[in-house]
Amino acid sequence: IVHLHTPCYNTLPLFLQAFDIRTIVLTRNIFDTLLSTKEHLDKSLHLAHIIQPPRKYRDFSEREKLDFVVDHVTPWLVKFFTSWARAFENKWVLATWLDFEDVIHAPLDTLRKVFDDLKIDDSQFDFQPMVDFTNQQKSNFNVGLARRGKKLLSTGQIDRVRQIAEPFREFDMARIGL
Repeated sequence: IVHLHTPCYNTLPLFLQAFDIRTIVLTRNIFDTLLSTKEHLDKSLHLAHIIQPPRKYRDFSEREKLDFVVDHVTPWLVKFFTSWARAFENKWVLATWLDFEDVIHAPLDTLRKVFDDLKIDDSQFDFQPMVDFTNQQKSNFNVGLARRGKKLLSTGQIDRVRQIAEPFREFDMARIGL
C-alpha cells in the first residue's frame, strides 16, 4: 500500500496495468480541499507534492493566503481530478473512486466498496477493527467537516476557482463541488 498524490497521465495507466496495481482515488469538495490545504500550509509550510509556498507565505494576511492557495493549488486539483476522470472513462485502470465525506461518515461501507470494486476477496477480513484503529490514529487529519470551504472563501475566491476549472467543463465536476 502506498499513498501518493499523482495525476493519472502518460505512462501511469500502463504501469498500473502491467503490475496489476489496484488503485483508490479519493477526492473531496474542492473548496474544502483548498481550505484544508491552506490550514496545512499554515501549520508546516509543507505540501511539496502539490505546492511549494514562498518563504514570505507566513507574512501574508489570511485573505492573501487563501488567494495564494486558490491561484496555485486549484490548477493542480483540477488536473488531478480530470486526469483520473479520463482514466476511469477510458477504463485504463482497475480502480475505485471514493468521496471524502463517504470515507468519514460511512467507513465500513467504504471499505466494502473498495474490496468489491477492486475485486478483492474480503472473507479473511474483519473491517470493524480496521475502522476502530484508524479512528484512534487520526494522523494528518485536519478538521474533516464538509462545506467549511465555501463558507470561509470569499465570493471572489469561489468565482476564481470556477474560472480556473471552466476550460475543463467537459468533465462532470459535481463530485468535487463544481
